[in-house]
Amino acid sequence: MSSIAVRSRKSVVWALVAGLVLTAGIAAKPVQVQAASDEQKKVSTAMKKAVNYYYKRDRSYKFDGFDWELVSLKEAGEKLTNRKWQTKQNQSAIDAIVPAALKAKGAGEIAKYAIALMKNGYDPTNVNGVNLLQEIADLQEKSGKMGDDTYTIANHVYSMIALEMYDFKYDRDAAVAFLLDHYDDYENDKNKSKFDELGFALSALPLVDDEAGVKQAEKEIITELKAGQDKKDGSYYDGFAGGSPDTTSQVLIGLSAAGEDVLEGQWVKSVDYLLTKQVKNGGFEASWTPGEANPYTTKFALLALATANNGDSAYQRLSDQDKEALKAYVTTIDLSGQVEVYAGLENLQKGTQTKPSGNAFTVNAGQVLIRTNVADVAKEGKPVAVLVQVQKDKKVVQLVTVEADGAAKQLTAGFSLDKGTYTVQLNYWYGLSTKPETAKDPVTFQLVVK
Repeated sequence: MSSIAVRSRKSVVWALVAGLVLTAGIAAKPVQVQAASDEQKKVSTAMKKAVNYYYKRDRSYKFDGFDWELVSLKEAGEKLTNRKWQTKQNQSAIDAIVPAALKAKGAGEIAKYAIALMKNGYDPTNVNGVNLLQEIADLQEKSGKMGDDTYTIANHVYSMIALEMYDFKYDRDAAVAFLLDHYDDYENDKNKSKFDELGFALSALPLVDDEAGVKQAEKEIITELKAGQDKKDGSYYDGFAGGSPDTTSQVLIGLSAAGEDVLEGQWVKSVDYLLTKQVKNGGFEASWTPGEANPYTTKFALLALATANNGDSAYQRLSDQDKEALKAYVTTIDLSGQVEVYAGLENLQKGTQTKPSGNAFTVNAGQVLIRTNVADVAKEGKPVAVLVQVQKDKKVVQLVTVEADGAAKQLTAGFSLDKGTYTVQLNYWYGLSTKPETAKDPVTFQLVVK
């Protein structure tokens, strides 16, 4: 008996084959399989080096400008909520991107954060009470377009990916039609489609391949990528400076999403080209930063290597069970002086508050009273209103509004809740008109009822 190494989607497994039945054709296969195994080892090693590029033993993280790094590191097997990936102040990369996610305006910009949150176990429909996916869907134009497409189809693609991963309602037919009509609008000076744009399109198309024309478009793109690969080094031309690790990464990400095994056949040459761009500290150099790690190039190179290593798309549709497991994100803030929680009217009258743990309050089942400070927004002649929204399992279960004149210092709302974990958001307005003026930013916290 002899053993043959065969590559599966996630790992290398061993199969026993009777030596006597090996024909000349079959006997040649172990060489090919071993080559694939060796390629995966190279990719895995490079991936670990890239992870170490980000890891800081002393936890002196900054997370400045992070976005796709959260997707790349997760695909590489890292759990970014673990202490090893937190700052000395116990802030994670997820904590770091939320403010940017809530300020983002463009559909594609919002989408990249929504994808990053989903990949790391957080619900993009409840980020401090904000539904990021609804914001993306609301930005869809009549043409089906989402995001600025002046220079790239990427914003539209990422918007589709975010919505499709969650199976969120939007005008899918129009979005698919727009993608099919426009992904090849972008040409380089050789009058061919920019290969990174083809990679972007290929990343989204498998999520909508039940739509007419999509599978044919996938085949055409893969055919064009086969023809467009540089015959010498396997790179892809970026339209400006020749072979580009950035463009090559996007192509590999798209090919993996479309089910191509990039550790076999002609794609190996592109993987090997990307590996030559890794520098000593584990990062990857850009075309314009030879010998020096470039943050943009590195985050997508790591994603390309991770998806190649995993043999699958980075963008998987979530099952209903997956979505139920996603957690609402609530920013940890100092609630002292802003919010007081009381377990029942008697405790309110006594002034016995429930002390928070971080930004979570725990009370016994029954009546809950929430008192919030409005003295900082009080204005003479302007009534102050607070809308208290309570969510459980992504559904609003309580909606209470309290209002007082501009001289009020505090407002109190009360309601009864069963056992469970709730997300509470306080919205501060001047009055209760159809479009009330915002008095200050909302405050969101968790409420655990035992």
